[in-house]
Amino acid sequence: MRTYLDDPAELDAVLARGAAHAREIASATLADVYTKVGFLPPAG
Repeated sequence: MRTYLDDPAELDAVLARGAAHAREIASATLADVYTKVGFLPPAG
């Protein structure tokens, strides 16, 4: 924990990797939900 507090750049990198991983999982889950519910996927 102290390592991250001592190195803000490393903390930012870890948070960015976690956010990218979460986005990947959420994207797949939302795609399934949109398909099952019958919604069109959001534009973009």
